[in-house]
Amino acid sequence: MDMLIDTSDLPFGRDLDYESADEVEQLDALAAEAKAFVQNDSFARISKLTLAFGVVPILGLFLVRFENPRKPEDTERWAVVGD
Repeated sequence: MDMLIDTSDLPFGRDLDYESADEVEQLDALAAEAKAFVQNDSFARISKLTLAFGVVPILGLFLVRFENPRKPEDTERWAVVGD
């Protein structure tokens, strides 16, 4: 059985209490950057991208889960993006 990271206490993007729509848009941009980075560096398809921490536009920390990874230890990984 896989031992996945528990994401129940992680924020999930739009549920965060941002002050403006601009901040949500910037978080979406960080998510897109993380997804693009991981897709360029991995052969497995992303099944889920979960926000773990974000301070827009400086930093986005995302937990990335994969469909059908080559090895069980490649089921998930962290992606850090930003300035």
